[in-house]
Amino acid sequence: MKNETNIKDIVVYVELENQELSQLSLQLISKANELTKVTGGEVSACLVSHQKVALPSLPECLAELKIFQLIQPRFFIANHYAQLIIAYLQETQPLLVLVGSTPIGKAMAPIIAVAFKTGLTADCTDLLIENQTIVQVRPAYGGNVLAEIVTKTTPKVCTIREHAFSENLVFTKSVTKKISYEVLNLETNVELLYQKPIKKAEKQQSRIKIIVGKGVKKKADLELIEKLSKKINGEILCSRGLVERGWFTPESQVGLSGKSLQGDIVITLGVSGSVQFCSGIKNCSCVIAVNNDPNARIFSVATYSFCSDLYEVVESFMKN
Repeated sequence: MKNETNIKDIVVYVELENQELSQLSLQLISKANELTKVTGGEVSACLVSHQKVALPSLPECLAELKIFQLIQPRFFIANHYAQLIIAYLQETQPLLVLVGSTPIGKAMAPIIAVAFKTGLTADCTDLLIENQTIVQVRPAYGGNVLAEIVTKTTPKVCTIREHAFSENLVFTKSVTKKISYEVLNLETNVELLYQKPIKKAEKQQSRIKIIVGKGVKKKADLELIEKLSKKINGEILCSRGLVERGWFTPESQVGLSGKSLQGDIVITLGVSGSVQFCSGIKNCSCVIAVNNDPNARIFSVATYSFCSDLYEVVESFMKN
């Protein structure tokens, strides 16, 4: 790679959802655009697809979208995808590579990092620029602290979970000049014998999320929370502790190892508020925290705090 002082650009690996750029991809482009306003570089993107891609619009800030269309093989092989992205990165020589924390992204990112003998920071919750240096922020030590990581080599490779960043983009329908296409056939000795479709869980439409933690004493008490959720048309989620108890599936968990929320009204009941958990609600518009421990960390990030017994507060909510 060239001297880092001359490296200013950022490359985002994007993915498609219903033949459009996924929400996570748009969030990464938005963050890259924010960072390049400081570095003075450009934002470009690349993607691997097995079919022709026709995008109706693209973010205006995107300098280029490189599309690799793989005719053969017609299924995901991490090494194939990674080698195409590596070739593109060797050509563009960016300062930073952003990859979504998806099954495809998490399989490719380590291969890319190894190819450039550079560092990989997984599940970043924030990216900062301090003294012209990219600082990668992620929870460490079980989510009890936020670590600031500086990778001295380039390109710096990061994986990012959905909703870690907000999306603030302007779109253009003039996409022809931004897109470059390359159609390929790659040899493989891998044969696809069977493919089982995965049924995706339906996305909840409720803007109000009720998140329960270990302050809920027994599983039967969730019936009271269910009544509250029906009254306010909310969705019940949980902290990691209740997944470990077996009360909820991992799909309901909020936090770094679960899902991140954005723009939602959140009511936390009996949640202590670890760094790992708080990373999942940092982009929420309103956090109402209920905990009987006056020193609970959740109060430091709450919009409204109730230092009280959660059962009394829920009963009060139900009456009013």
